Amino acid sequence: MQAQIDNAMGIKHLMMRDPKTGKFERVAKDATDPKVAEAQIDAALTSGNSFWIYTKDPSVQAFTDLMNRALDKPTEQVQLQEQGAIEIRWKGSTELEG
Repeated sequence: MQAQIDNAMGIKHLMMRDPKTGKFERVAKDATDPKVAEAQIDAALTSGNSFWIYTKDPSVQAFTDLMNRALDKPTEQVQLQEQGAIEIRWKGSTELEG
């Protein structure tokens, strides 16, 4: 399920550009503590030098599949075209056409 959600959202990394060197570096790549990682991400987002880089684009089809599973697939409308009158005959009918 998590893989399908990741596929629907795409895979992205938060990158921060060092204003002195111009080099991009991934934010919180080495943080093992979630609180440290969150603090690094918050600092990067408020700095104005951060960018989200997608390494895999979001998938509309994966999102649609998730929504169809979670909320049920919407019903498909079928429109019938009028093609004239329907004639019904019983087998063995003795009436003549005319």
